Amino acid sequence: MDKEVRPFQHKTPTVEQMTDQLKKLGVGKDSKVICYDNVDGTMAARGAFLLSVFGVKDVTILNGSFKSWCP
Repeated sequence: MDKEVRPFQHKTPTVEQMTDQLKKLGVGKDSKVICYDNVDGTMAARGAFLLSVFGVKDVTILNGSFKSWCP
């Protein structure tokens, strides 16, 4: 990724960006969302955090990552 174009790889999206993405995914404030990743859970935790910051009320993280549930 070009650091001149996007100097902060993990910066928080704007309200407009997050709202647009959540709408595209069909996620609303009352949706139940389960976050997971295929590594160590850090990206799932980040996703859950961002969703909760932007008002999604029921967000959980899959215990053990996707690898633990689908070997």
